[in-house]
Amino acid sequence: MTEAKTEFDGAEFGARTAALSTLLNAKTSEFGAMLMLGRYKDASELRDTIHTMLDASLDAFEEAYRKMRKSMGWTMPMELRSLGIDLSTVATGLVLLREHSPQPLVEMETEIKRPKLTGWEQKAAIVQAVLEAVHTFKPDRIVMEGYSLNMKNATSVVPLVELGGLLRFMLHLDGFSWYDPRANQIKEFATGKGNSPKNVVMMHVLKRWQHESMTDNTSDAYVCAAMAWRKPTGWLA
Repeated sequence: MTEAKTEFDGAEFGARTAALSTLLNAKTSEFGAMLMLGRYKDASELRDTIHTMLDASLDAFEEAYRKMRKSMGWTMPMELRSLGIDLSTVATGLVLLREHSPQPLVEMETEIKRPKLTGWEQKAAIVQAVLEAVHTFKPDRIVMEGYSLNMKNATSVVPLVELGGLLRFMLHLDGFSWYDPRANQIKEFATGKGNSPKNVVMMHVLKRWQHESMTDNTSDAYVCAAMAWRKPTGWLA
């Protein structure tokens, strides 16, 4: 019986990575062609196939990385990866950080713009985009800004509560847990004051972590992600 490999093989890993990249590029081009031809059903099925391939490749990369660490005698635990979510019906900020010294590494920063849809279709599209990021990157921790309900503007509060409830429900169904500190806790963690405006938070992200955020939404998401391992008193168990 052949014994399974336990050591990292750099050449084999490089060859597998190159082959996978070529295959993914081909599938992505095929996906684009299907959309241009209006073959939306076929494109949807191919999209699911591509997502499955990406999930498998990420699992393989993580396993290869673990083998590499072991073969090199690294005994320190792997760095924590955290996803910060600043949820909004207008523009949702997402930031993925990897724990690192002296500053965390930004592995992903993006903003999900409000799609040109209405009602629950719009909310579902936003939630789907967030869930795709969660399933793609599989963060160790998720931190999402909790509800900040300004009842003076109820017309904006209700859609946000609906959106937040839908996302939390889907995360729960998919087996993910998350932390949801209040907005004033996020601001206080970043600036020392719980009532700081978004532009001040953005400035402190640059000053404290030397990161120039894309927008004030992604700066809030950055702070959420940073809170995942720099425990503020009283909310993170």
